[in-house]
Amino acid sequence: MPREYQIPDVNAELIVDVAKTLANASSPMTIGELANCYVNEYSDEYIRRAAIANTQMGLAELSDKSYRCAESHRDILKKANKSELKVVFRSVLQNYGPFLLFADYLTKGFASADAGRRTRGLFRIQTSPDKIERGLKSWGKYAELIEETKSGLKLRVQTQNLLFDYVRKLVEALEAELKAKLFSIDMVGPEIFAYLDNNEIKLDDIAIALRNYETDPKHSAGRALEIFERFVYTIATQRGVDPQRSKGLMEWIDGLRATKNPEGERDLASNLLLLCHGMVAMRNMTHHDPDSETGRVWNISKQAALTSTLMVPIVLRTLHLYVMQRKQEF
Repeated sequence: MPREYQIPDVNAELIVDVAKTLANASSPMTIGELANCYVNEYSDEYIRRAAIANTQMGLAELSDKSYRCAESHRDILKKANKSELKVVFRSVLQNYGPFLLFADYLTKGFASADAGRRTRGLFRIQTSPDKIERGLKSWGKYAELIEETKSGLKLRVQTQNLLFDYVRKLVEALEAELKAKLFSIDMVGPEIFAYLDNNEIKLDDIAIALRNYETDPKHSAGRALEIFERFVYTIATQRGVDPQRSKGLMEWIDGLRATKNPEGERDLASNLLLLCHGMVAMRNMTHHDPDSETGRVWNISKQAALTSTLMVPIVLRTLHLYVMQRKQEF
Protein backbone atom coordinates (compact mmCIF):
# COMPACT_ATOMS: atom_id res chain seq x y z
CA MET A 1 0.00 0.00 0.00
CA PRO A 2 1.44 3.42 -0.97
CA ARG A 3 2.85 5.39 1.92
CA GLU A 4 0.89 8.38 3.24
CA TYR A 5 2.87 11.30 4.59
CA GLN A 6 1.91 13.78 7.27
CA ILE A 7 3.96 16.81 8.24
CA PRO A 8 2.78 17.77 11.73
CA ASP A 9 3.28 21.30 13.00
CA VAL A 10 5.94 20.62 15.66
CA ASN A 11 9.49 21.78 16.30
CA ALA A 12 12.45 19.56 15.46
CA GLU A 13 14.07 19.79 18.88
CA LEU A 14 11.03 18.19 20.51
CA ILE A 15 10.81 15.49 17.81
CA VAL A 16 14.29 14.21 18.54
CA ASP A 17 13.89 14.74 22.30
CA VAL A 18 10.82 12.47 22.22
CA ALA A 19 12.87 9.99 20.19
CA LYS A 20 15.49 9.90 22.96
CA THR A 21 12.78 9.48 25.60
CA LEU A 22 11.40 6.48 23.71
CA ALA A 23 14.91 5.06 23.32
CA ASN A 24 15.39 5.16 27.09
CA ALA A 25 11.96 3.67 27.84
CA SER A 26 11.88 0.03 28.91
CA SER A 27 8.53 -0.54 27.16
CA PRO A 28 6.29 1.19 24.58
CA MET A 29 4.67 4.45 25.71
CA THR A 30 1.22 5.93 25.07
CA ILE A 31 0.77 9.62 24.30
CA GLY A 32 -0.37 10.16 27.89
CA GLU A 33 2.75 8.49 29.25
CA LEU A 34 4.97 10.53 26.92
CA ALA A 35 3.15 13.72 27.90
CA ASN A 36 3.92 13.03 31.56
CA CYS A 37 7.59 13.43 30.69
CA TYR A 38 6.92 16.98 29.47
CA VAL A 39 4.42 18.29 32.04
CA ASN A 40 4.29 22.11 32.08
CA GLU A 41 6.44 22.17 28.91
CA TYR A 42 4.19 20.96 26.09
CA SER A 43 0.53 20.03 25.67
CA ASP A 44 -0.63 16.46 25.01
CA GLU A 45 -1.54 17.52 21.46
CA TYR A 46 1.96 18.87 20.78
CA ILE A 47 3.50 15.65 22.12
CA ARG A 48 1.16 13.69 19.85
CA ARG A 49 2.43 15.65 16.85
CA ALA A 50 6.05 14.94 17.84
CA ALA A 51 5.26 11.23 18.16
CA ILE A 52 3.66 11.22 14.68
CA ALA A 53 6.75 12.94 13.26
CA ASN A 54 8.91 10.24 14.88
CA THR A 55 6.98 7.48 13.11
CA GLN A 56 7.05 9.41 9.82
CA MET A 57 10.84 9.66 9.93
CA GLY A 58 11.44 6.11 11.09
CA LEU A 59 12.66 7.04 14.57
CA ALA A 60 9.71 5.28 16.22
CA GLU A 61 7.03 2.69 15.53
CA LEU A 62 3.34 2.72 16.50
CA SER A 63 1.52 -0.40 17.67
CA ASP A 64 -1.71 -0.67 19.69
CA LYS A 65 -1.71 3.09 20.34
CA SER A 66 1.76 2.91 21.91
CA TYR A 67 5.07 4.17 20.55
CA ARG A 68 8.44 2.49 20.78
CA CYS A 69 11.86 3.48 19.52
CA ALA A 70 12.99 1.91 16.24
CA GLU A 71 15.74 -0.57 17.11
CA SER A 72 18.00 0.76 14.37
CA HIS A 73 18.18 4.11 16.20
CA ARG A 74 17.90 3.08 19.85
CA ASP A 75 21.59 2.73 20.68
CA ILE A 76 22.75 6.02 19.15
CA LEU A 77 19.81 7.92 20.69
CA LYS A 78 20.53 6.53 24.16
CA LYS A 79 24.20 7.53 23.95
CA ALA A 80 23.72 10.94 22.31
CA ASN A 81 24.03 14.07 24.42
CA LYS A 82 21.74 17.03 23.73
CA SER A 83 23.99 18.63 21.11
CA GLU A 84 24.54 15.33 19.30
CA LEU A 85 20.78 14.80 18.93
CA LYS A 86 20.89 17.39 16.15
CA VAL A 87 23.16 15.10 14.10
CA VAL A 88 20.79 12.18 14.68
CA PHE A 89 17.87 14.29 13.49
CA ARG A 90 19.83 15.37 10.44
CA SER A 91 20.55 11.76 9.48
CA VAL A 92 16.84 10.85 9.41
CA LEU A 93 15.66 14.14 7.90
CA GLN A 94 17.86 13.76 4.84
CA ASN A 95 16.33 10.32 4.33
CA TYR A 96 12.79 11.70 4.58
CA GLY A 97 11.14 11.83 1.15
CA PRO A 98 9.26 15.14 1.45
CA PHE A 99 12.33 16.96 2.78
CA LEU A 100 14.55 15.56 0.03
CA LEU A 101 12.13 16.78 -2.64
CA PHE A 102 11.79 20.14 -0.87
CA ALA A 103 15.60 20.45 -0.81
CA ASP A 104 15.85 19.43 -4.47
CA TYR A 105 13.52 22.28 -5.45
CA LEU A 106 15.56 24.73 -3.34
CA THR A 107 18.75 23.73 -5.18
CA LYS A 108 16.97 24.56 -8.45
CA GLY A 109 16.14 28.12 -7.38
CA PHE A 110 12.51 27.66 -6.32
CA ALA A 111 11.18 29.85 -3.52
CA SER A 112 10.48 28.10 -0.24
CA ALA A 113 6.70 28.47 -0.60
CA ASP A 114 6.78 27.06 -4.13
CA ALA A 115 8.98 24.15 -3.04
CA GLY A 116 6.52 23.39 -0.26
CA ARG A 117 3.54 23.45 -2.63
CA ARG A 118 5.24 21.20 -5.19
CA THR A 119 6.22 18.75 -2.45
CA ARG A 120 2.67 18.73 -1.09
CA GLY A 121 1.16 18.05 -4.51
CA LEU A 122 3.58 15.34 -5.65
CA PHE A 123 3.32 13.42 -2.37
CA ARG A 124 -0.43 14.11 -2.08
CA ILE A 125 -0.04 15.33 1.49
CA GLN A 126 -3.19 16.59 3.17
CA THR A 127 -1.39 19.08 5.45
CA SER A 128 -1.92 22.71 4.44
CA PRO A 129 0.77 24.26 2.18
CA ASP A 130 1.88 26.87 4.74
CA LYS A 131 2.33 24.22 7.47
CA ILE A 132 4.35 22.03 5.11
CA GLU A 133 6.65 24.89 4.18
CA ARG A 134 6.98 26.03 7.80
CA GLY A 135 7.67 22.51 9.03
CA LEU A 136 10.23 21.49 6.41
CA LYS A 137 11.97 24.85 6.63
CA SER A 138 12.24 24.84 10.42
CA TRP A 139 13.35 21.20 10.52
CA GLY A 140 16.02 21.88 7.89
CA LYS A 141 17.29 24.91 9.79
CA TYR A 142 17.52 22.97 13.04
CA ALA A 143 19.46 20.21 11.28
CA GLU A 144 21.73 22.87 9.72
CA LEU A 145 20.86 21.60 6.26
CA ILE A 146 19.34 24.86 5.04
CA GLU A 147 19.81 28.54 5.87
CA GLU A 148 17.98 31.79 5.21
CA THR A 149 19.81 34.17 2.86
CA LYS A 150 18.88 37.46 1.21
CA SER A 151 17.91 35.53 -1.92
CA GLY A 152 15.91 32.87 -0.05
CA LEU A 153 16.53 29.46 1.48
CA LYS A 154 19.75 27.66 0.51
CA LEU A 155 21.27 24.28 1.33
CA ARG A 156 24.17 24.62 3.73
CA VAL A 157 26.76 22.45 5.46
CA GLN A 158 28.78 23.58 8.45
CA THR A 159 31.16 21.32 10.34
CA GLN A 160 33.69 23.67 11.88
CA ASN A 161 31.65 24.29 15.04
CA LEU A 162 31.42 20.61 15.93
CA LEU A 163 33.65 19.77 18.87
CA PHE A 164 34.39 16.10 18.32
CA ASP A 165 36.26 14.77 15.32
CA TYR A 166 34.04 11.70 14.96
CA VAL A 167 30.94 13.92 14.87
CA ARG A 168 32.56 16.11 12.22
CA LYS A 169 33.38 13.06 10.11
CA LEU A 170 29.81 11.83 10.48
CA VAL A 171 28.40 15.13 9.26
CA GLU A 172 30.82 15.18 6.33
CA ALA A 173 29.64 11.68 5.39
CA LEU A 174 26.03 12.85 5.66
CA GLU A 175 26.84 15.79 3.37
CA ALA A 176 28.21 13.44 0.70
CA GLU A 177 25.17 11.19 1.08
CA LEU A 178 22.75 14.10 0.70
CA LYS A 179 24.49 15.32 -2.45
CA ALA A 180 24.31 11.83 -3.97
CA LYS A 181 20.60 11.55 -3.10
CA LEU A 182 19.80 14.91 -4.65
CA PHE A 183 21.71 13.85 -7.76
CA SER A 184 19.58 10.68 -7.93
CA ILE A 185 16.36 12.69 -7.53
CA ASP A 186 17.52 14.98 -10.34
CA MET A 187 17.99 11.96 -12.62
CA VAL A 188 14.55 10.42 -12.07
CA GLY A 189 12.64 13.70 -11.65
CA PRO A 190 10.36 14.88 -8.81
CA GLU A 191 7.19 13.04 -9.90
CA ILE A 192 8.90 9.67 -10.24
CA PHE A 193 10.84 10.19 -7.00
CA ALA A 194 7.52 10.72 -5.22
CA TYR A 195 6.14 7.53 -6.83
CA LEU A 196 9.18 5.54 -5.70
CA ASP A 197 9.14 6.92 -2.18
CA ASN A 198 5.39 6.38 -1.78
CA ASN A 199 5.94 2.74 -2.73
CA GLU A 200 8.80 2.31 -0.22
CA ILE A 201 11.46 2.22 -2.96
CA LYS A 202 14.34 4.30 -1.59
CA LEU A 203 17.22 5.66 -3.65
CA ASP A 204 19.66 5.20 -0.77
CA ASP A 205 21.49 2.32 -2.44
CA ILE A 206 22.12 4.42 -5.55
CA ALA A 207 23.57 7.16 -3.36
CA ILE A 208 25.77 4.61 -1.58
CA ALA A 209 26.87 3.07 -4.88
CA LEU A 210 27.86 6.47 -6.27
CA ARG A 211 30.07 7.00 -3.22
CA ASN A 212 31.62 3.52 -3.10
CA TYR A 213 31.82 2.26 -6.70
CA GLU A 214 35.59 2.76 -6.86
CA THR A 215 36.41 0.85 -3.67
CA ASP A 216 33.69 -1.83 -3.84
CA PRO A 217 32.42 -1.95 -7.44
CA LYS A 218 30.57 -5.27 -7.50
CA HIS A 219 28.67 -4.81 -4.26
CA SER A 220 27.89 -1.17 -5.07
CA ALA A 221 26.46 -1.98 -8.49
CA GLY A 222 24.54 -4.92 -7.06
CA ARG A 223 22.83 -2.75 -4.46
CA ALA A 224 21.82 -0.19 -7.08
CA LEU A 225 20.40 -2.90 -9.35
CA GLU A 226 18.30 -4.21 -6.48
CA ILE A 227 16.34 -0.96 -6.75
CA PHE A 228 15.58 -1.81 -10.38
CA GLU A 229 14.29 -5.21 -9.29
CA ARG A 230 12.05 -3.71 -6.58
CA PHE A 231 10.70 -1.16 -9.04
CA VAL A 232 9.85 -3.79 -11.66
CA TYR A 233 8.09 -5.93 -9.03
CA THR A 234 6.06 -2.92 -7.84
CA ILE A 235 4.98 -1.62 -11.23
CA ALA A 236 4.31 -5.10 -12.61
CA THR A 237 2.10 -5.94 -9.63
CA GLN A 238 0.21 -2.67 -10.03
CA ARG A 239 -0.38 -3.48 -13.71
CA GLY A 240 -1.87 -6.89 -12.88
CA VAL A 241 1.08 -9.28 -13.07
CA ASP A 242 0.68 -12.07 -10.48
CA PRO A 243 3.99 -12.30 -8.56
CA GLN A 244 3.04 -15.75 -7.27
CA ARG A 245 2.82 -17.14 -10.80
CA SER A 246 5.75 -15.15 -12.18
CA LYS A 247 8.95 -16.19 -10.47
CA GLY A 248 11.83 -13.78 -10.59
CA LEU A 249 12.80 -10.57 -12.31
CA MET A 250 12.81 -11.85 -15.91
CA GLU A 251 9.29 -13.28 -15.61
CA TRP A 252 7.98 -10.07 -14.01
CA ILE A 253 9.34 -8.15 -17.01
CA ASP A 254 7.86 -10.63 -19.49
CA GLY A 255 4.57 -10.44 -17.59
CA LEU A 256 4.61 -6.66 -17.89
CA ARG A 257 5.18 -7.03 -21.64
CA ALA A 258 2.00 -9.14 -21.81
CA THR A 259 -0.23 -6.59 -20.04
CA LYS A 260 -2.04 -3.90 -22.04
CA ASN A 261 -3.73 -0.58 -21.41
CA PRO A 262 -7.43 0.03 -22.24
CA GLU A 263 -6.43 1.05 -25.79
CA GLY A 264 -4.81 -2.33 -26.33
CA GLU A 265 -1.20 -1.11 -26.25
CA ARG A 266 1.37 -3.31 -24.54
CA ASP A 267 2.83 -1.94 -21.30
CA LEU A 268 6.34 -2.61 -22.59
CA ALA A 269 7.39 -1.73 -26.12
CA SER A 270 9.81 -4.21 -27.68
CA ASN A 271 12.81 -1.90 -27.26
CA LEU A 272 11.97 -1.43 -23.58
CA LEU A 273 11.75 -5.20 -23.21
CA LEU A 274 15.28 -5.55 -24.63
CA LEU A 275 16.52 -2.75 -22.38
CA CYS A 276 15.08 -4.50 -19.32
CA HIS A 277 16.64 -7.82 -20.32
CA GLY A 278 20.01 -6.06 -20.43
CA MET A 279 19.42 -4.77 -16.90
CA VAL A 280 18.63 -8.33 -15.80
CA ALA A 281 21.97 -9.47 -17.22
CA MET A 282 23.80 -6.82 -15.18
CA ARG A 283 21.78 -7.82 -12.11
CA ASN A 284 22.79 -11.46 -12.57
CA MET A 285 26.48 -10.61 -13.05
CA THR A 286 26.58 -8.73 -9.75
CA HIS A 287 24.53 -11.22 -7.71
CA HIS A 288 24.95 -14.77 -8.98
CA ASP A 289 28.31 -16.36 -8.13
CA PRO A 290 29.44 -18.38 -9.92
CA ASP A 291 27.82 -17.84 -13.31
CA SER A 292 25.33 -20.66 -13.94
CA GLU A 293 26.67 -21.29 -17.44
CA THR A 294 30.43 -20.82 -17.13
CA GLY A 295 30.89 -21.81 -13.50
CA ARG A 296 33.13 -18.79 -13.00
CA VAL A 297 32.68 -15.49 -11.14
CA TRP A 298 32.16 -12.20 -12.97
CA ASN A 299 34.61 -9.46 -11.99
CA ILE A 300 33.01 -6.01 -12.10
CA SER A 301 35.24 -3.03 -12.94
CA LYS A 302 34.69 0.35 -11.33
CA GLN A 303 33.73 1.74 -14.76
CA ALA A 304 31.06 -0.94 -15.16
CA ALA A 305 29.85 -0.36 -11.61
CA LEU A 306 29.42 3.36 -12.23
CA THR A 307 27.72 2.84 -15.59
CA SER A 308 25.27 0.23 -14.29
CA THR A 309 24.49 2.39 -11.24
CA LEU A 310 23.70 5.40 -13.43
CA MET A 311 21.57 3.23 -15.71
CA VAL A 312 19.20 2.39 -12.85
CA PRO A 313 17.58 5.84 -12.41
CA ILE A 314 17.57 6.33 -16.20
CA VAL A 315 15.71 3.06 -16.82
CA LEU A 316 13.35 3.62 -13.89
CA ARG A 317 12.37 6.98 -15.34
CA THR A 318 11.99 5.59 -18.86
CA LEU A 319 9.82 2.69 -17.71
CA HIS A 320 7.61 4.86 -15.51
CA LEU A 321 7.04 7.42 -18.26
CA TYR A 322 6.10 4.74 -20.78
CA VAL A 323 4.02 2.43 -18.60
CA MET A 324 2.15 5.20 -16.79
CA GLN A 325 2.02 7.97 -19.40
CA ARG A 326 2.97 6.34 -22.73
CA LYS A 327 5.80 8.82 -23.15
CA GLN A 328 8.78 7.57 -25.14
CA GLU A 329 11.76 9.25 -23.52
CA PHE A 330 15.10 7.62 -22.70
